[in-house]
Amino acid sequence: MDKSNLDHLALEKCRSLIETKLDWGSSEDWHTKDFINLSEEIYLKTKVKLSDTTLKRIWGRVKYNNFPSVSTLDVLAGFLDYDSWRSFKASNLPSSRYENSKILKPQYFKKKKWFLAVLMLAIFTLGIIFFLPGIISTGKILFQGRDNSEDIVFESKIVESKGFPKTVIFDVDLNKKITDNVEIKLSWADGHRVSLASDQKTATGIYYSPGVYKARLMVNNETVKEQYILISSDAWFASLKTENGRFIRYLNSKIDTSQQQFIALKDNYESVLKTEAPVNFVYYDYVPPFEDIDSESFALRATLENTSFGDDTNICQYTMVSIYCEEGYFYVPFSKMGCVSKLFLNIGTRSIDWNTHDLSYLGIDLNLSHDVVFQNQGKAFTIIVDGQHIDTFTYQEDVGKILGVTFIFEGGGKVTNFSIDDNPQFDVSQIQITD
Repeated sequence: MDKSNLDHLALEKCRSLIETKLDWGSSEDWHTKDFINLSEEIYLKTKVKLSDTTLKRIWGRVKYNNFPSVSTLDVLAGFLDYDSWRSFKASNLPSSRYENSKILKPQYFKKKKWFLAVLMLAIFTLGIIFFLPGIISTGKILFQGRDNSEDIVFESKIVESKGFPKTVIFDVDLNKKITDNVEIKLSWADGHRVSLASDQKTATGIYYSPGVYKARLMVNNETVKEQYILISSDAWFASLKTENGRFIRYLNSKIDTSQQQFIALKDNYESVLKTEAPVNFVYYDYVPPFEDIDSESFALRATLENTSFGDDTNICQYTMVSIYCEEGYFYVPFSKMGCVSKLFLNIGTRSIDWNTHDLSYLGIDLNLSHDVVFQNQGKAFTIIVDGQHIDTFTYQEDVGKILGVTFIFEGGGKVTNFSIDDNPQFDVSQIQITD
């Protein structure tokens, strides 16, 4: 039996096992509400969102000629407690049939021992060149975001690898829509994008550092699909980027993390950075597999100092903190007083800018160190600087668990006394909350 028939047989088995697990009766009697409920069940189990339209295609309720992508099949397999679609097939197809599949013929590899030896040597050599020692990274697709077109496919899968960078494979199907303007924006920054032909089915993107990224499929400059991607690491991670977030190079060999609560550039390395780019930003990412910290009850504490000294290349000394969550983020920037008109806050799912609120309190002397506390109690987010309550904002929608933290310094900076836990201590019950 060829691979195509094997895949269809495996998918039939997968659907049957899911129906048995749900015990909702025959899928022939399912309605749209059942597929919406199945979408939610899959998300609760795998933390990956498959739309009800995608599920209808898989169950043959919506006409669709293509076979589901591997990333979609991996999610279905995960819902059934398998590591991947491949492991599902290995466990659920008769062995004689599966061994006939091209991808698992052991005799093929026996004939190619010399090739494998060369390949392994090449991989090992590349590992020495590209992998960052001591950094263990993982990645996963968090959930499907905006979905403005049911008949367009946009799904993604992270290629498993040690260290950084990370490659993500995107499966795309415009369902025969003809257009000359198709691209994938790889992250929040507009400058990171990949152009596609309208009939192109696969594209890849590279992510150079830990974080939560929003990948967007754009058709004629409009977002039609979104994917939220989490890439984590087990330690502090430092990199140099441009003002719009473009990666320049890694700084892990140039940072001091001798204490868990401390991170800074070694030996006044800021002066070296000035020779590489006139305006640059140092990123310190901390995106480990966090213990369960709910975004509605947490406190982040740190002492921040911008060490660029506000010279003629780093005029504003922007110093920013981002706290990533499953379905939103908190972002608090500081700058010199003269630059505050460019600042904005993001509180959960709410954006606040200078045009609607007085944010002058975010202008501080960044040549000095400052103790900051960001805490949240039941969707009331509070900013405290040097022991003084600055402001408290509310927002409406729950943004889930905390995933990571990034500190960004224009020109360079250091973080000391860092901690994040589920113990907010500032009492917001008696203060005025900003609308």
